[in-house]
Amino acid sequence: MKNTIKRPVIFLALCVLIILFGLSCESGEVQISGEYANRLIPASLPEGFSPADSVRYYGTKEHPLKDGTIFDYINGGSLVYLEHGLRETIHAVYRNREGSELVLDIFDMGTPENVLAAFNNEEICPQGYQVCDIGNGCKIYNYEPDYLLYFYKSKYLVFLSTTNDFLKDIVLSYAKNIESNI
Repeated sequence: MKNTIKRPVIFLALCVLIILFGLSCESGEVQISGEYANRLIPASLPEGFSPADSVRYYGTKEHPLKDGTIFDYINGGSLVYLEHGLRETIHAVYRNREGSELVLDIFDMGTPENVLAAFNNEEICPQGYQVCDIGNGCKIYNYEPDYLLYFYKSKYLVFLSTTNDFLKDIVLSYAKNIESNI
């Protein structure tokens, strides 16, 4: 008798979940889980830094994520990323006690071919860089006091920057840590 009552209750609960899931998908907004970021962003923070804000997730116009689309983050500059197949962006900001910021952006470009094309696009990675040995390719820019780094691996284009070029060793160390997670 107990099993005959359990089956309809379980069936009803599953129906409610399916309906609720369907309604959330109708809004057009996709909710990304933290697993994606947890896999790509190392558990250990950059030395001396703490999160300045929550991790943000941006999608495309067709598939917005919890914080909106890439246009909500980059606006006009996002077109070049979309031309190269951008699917998702993870954005994190860290700050140290002195007030220096470190910004991390991980762009999921969909395929290794797309990420290579984005990495070689001068609108994203202009000339005047130094080469470094991180990922499948790495470019460093030192625009005092800013220090910027792009690298790519698999289908991900990773951008790190700091507002204090004296922290370049921390940026390089953190980039290697991220690279090992991909």
